Amino acid sequence: MVNPGLRIHRNRLARMRRIKTPSLKALYEAGEVIRADAAASIKEGAISGPGHIPSQPFTAPNADTHQLDLSIDVVLNPSRLSASVVSRAPYSSFLEFGTSKMAARPFLRPALLRNRNRIIFGQVQAVNSLIGLRKGTAAQDQAVLSSISYTAVQRALTV
Repeated sequence: MVNPGLRIHRNRLARMRRIKTPSLKALYEAGEVIRADAAASIKEGAISGPGHIPSQPFTAPNADTHQLDLSIDVVLNPSRLSASVVSRAPYSSFLEFGTSKMAARPFLRPALLRNRNRIIFGQVQAVNSLIGLRKGTAAQDQAVLSSISYTAVQRALTV
């Protein structure tokens, strides 16, 4: 029997190899950064089984069955040039946003906020490579275009 985490990881690698467009590849990599951070925050300090300790409100949930951290995935939308990080666990929205009887235990939004600058920098690099900014171009032009790219990507990542 194949470990479910191993199967998920193999599928993820196969998906990455199929992406040919540099801009989509950069989007997918940005989504993977958020996915990995969110999964790590769930696994951090987690104890499965009888010794499981529930997480405190407004902190990432602690893993018990690992259904939540293994259900986080990146979905590309090539027609809109966008990537979404989603959790397919049926209870993930209750944890992320809370309910009338339970405080939120967010894991996706904090992962986005922790990695925001890294993602913006990666997207700026992808945009710069697509428009042909290479070494040898005027440094001033490159700085202006990088600034414009940074602002555009930053606006797209508003939470």
